Amino acid sequence: MSQLKSQTSDEEHLLPKDGSSPAIPLSTISNKAASNIVDELPNTNPTSQPVTARFLKHEIVLILVPLTITVYFIFTWQRYLTRDKDEPLKYGSESEIWINYSWFLIPVFGLGLAKYGIVGVEAAMIQSPNWQLPNTAAYLMHSDSSWNSPEEWGKILVRCLFPFTAFTLVGLSYELSDGFVHSPGAPMVIGHAWDNYHDRQDFESAAAKAWEIGTHVQIPGIGVIYTPEYLQRRQYRAFDHLPNSVPLDGGNPEIFVAPQAQTPVAGNAWGLHAGYNCSVLADASELTILSPNSVSIFDTFSSPMSTNLRAYVEMGLSSSNATTLYDGTEPSSFDTDGISKADIFEYLLWQIRLEGAYGDDGLLFNSTLEPTVKGLGQPFKQIANGSYAANDTFFISKGKEPYHFPSGSIQVVSIASPIGVQCRVVSALGTADLNPARATFQSFKRTPPPPFNQSRVESETPRFGNIAKKTMLNRYLEIFTSINSPARVTVSNSISYRSFVQPQMLQRSIMMAYAMDALQLMYDGTYSFEGAWVNTNLTSSSPGKVLTAGVVPPLVPAIGFGVWSFGSLLLVIFYGFRRRWSESLDGSSVFWRGVELADEAKDGLAKGRDRDRVLRDLRGSVP
Repeated sequence: MSQLKSQTSDEEHLLPKDGSSPAIPLSTISNKAASNIVDELPNTNPTSQPVTARFLKHEIVLILVPLTITVYFIFTWQRYLTRDKDEPLKYGSESEIWINYSWFLIPVFGLGLAKYGIVGVEAAMIQSPNWQLPNTAAYLMHSDSSWNSPEEWGKILVRCLFPFTAFTLVGLSYELSDGFVHSPGAPMVIGHAWDNYHDRQDFESAAAKAWEIGTHVQIPGIGVIYTPEYLQRRQYRAFDHLPNSVPLDGGNPEIFVAPQAQTPVAGNAWGLHAGYNCSVLADASELTILSPNSVSIFDTFSSPMSTNLRAYVEMGLSSSNATTLYDGTEPSSFDTDGISKADIFEYLLWQIRLEGAYGDDGLLFNSTLEPTVKGLGQPFKQIANGSYAANDTFFISKGKEPYHFPSGSIQVVSIASPIGVQCRVVSALGTADLNPARATFQSFKRTPPPPFNQSRVESETPRFGNIAKKTMLNRYLEIFTSINSPARVTVSNSISYRSFVQPQMLQRSIMMAYAMDALQLMYDGTYSFEGAWVNTNLTSSSPGKVLTAGVVPPLVPAIGFGVWSFGSLLLVIFYGFRRRWSESLDGSSVFWRGVELADEAKDGLAKGRDRDRVLRDLRGSVP
């Protein structure tokens, strides 16, 4: 009440700008009995109204601030928080650290500006019949004070704290993670380029040795295998960590193997575009090169006398010697048409188990094979004395000379049904644009065959798949070591294996040979950066901090910001553009409340309303 008295001297002199009779002073309403007020009402015009106007500054602020903050958060979410924090390659820009800092400042200034904007809407709402306050004291409490507390915001937005909750959850929706940020410098890389593709020696034996000991098929350097944008990399375990490994699970997706640096790179790179799929065969009808009666392109009879396994192998390759180079005859696309022209590699394996030289006591042997290739003959047979020999009928049916070799007196334990694997391979050399943020490539373009200078090297490097084929030739028992299968059992000078080569083992081993083939073609099977060179077509990166999704899904604060923006917009639409006494709830607003009270009382008496009822209504409006 003391505050009201302090304002009396100024408010008593406030007059309507249109020259109408003065309203009853607010001090009179506050200090005199209601019964005397009506008697002292001046002869005012009951229809006199204060001068009103539209004030848009607060309303514009109230629309733009929540909307801008909402759009900025959605941009942050879609641009930076879509990468999975568990993905091994986190590549971004230096601006991400500033995005993080900006969300420390936005709540401070954003909420302050939003409070400023709500002041104007509050003033307009007071004049609305749905929001009128009960008495002058309530008006005075709101005078010169915005609805700046969470409780008052709740009254406006149906007691919902969307902006405050959203700002709180923003800090939980993202986090700074260790990653890499773009750097404009050219990187030092390892790997072949177009002009030195053929400059290598002894590549076939190097790949075979690495395959034989089961070397891990990791990409050197930072180790990124680039895949098409449509591919879901999560489906391949080999891409779960850095450096990436070449998948060995049968189906290798379309990949681009490019020169590697010690950090992620971006730009246009030259490399090997390849795709291959190796499947286990279940029937002879699936064969396209080999068949029950075909003459195999390669065949071997493995008969090391010191082991308990013997094997016969047939291999077939669709490419002839004239098409084993990158000379323009290779398929250039990876669509249905390209796959139909793919190189085909087929591998059939027949196995026989013999007794160990010192017996098989205690040896647990797994003789199960599933699936086997139905519809094929058997190159082995058991003779009368229990030992084995070549099945002449099998070889004669293929138009081949029968095999004759000494079988010795070693007894046959079991003869296994044949197993087989078929691979389809498409590859080309060319350039592609690298996207390190997603480890993808696009816009692949095949280049002309790399130049070959016979004065520098003896022979041209074959195209992808030929090294793998030669790796598998005459290496039956090495299949076990190539996939790191359980150790064999050694008794004196006799070696016993615990199972046949399983179809899935064969499939994985052949996939391993193809992986070594790719590593040999691009990197010569090396991992050292001693021979690194500057690739001016690429840009580098350096370790840094990048934004990743946090514990709270970004959708949650986005909904909060959206409701806040929409609620603010509705308030402005329904109330903000109305005419009102003043820009905000200040002293003049309270004064005009007194004018309304006086006019309402005078108007009531002029219309013949009961005096006592007018007094009761006035008492309800007077504090």
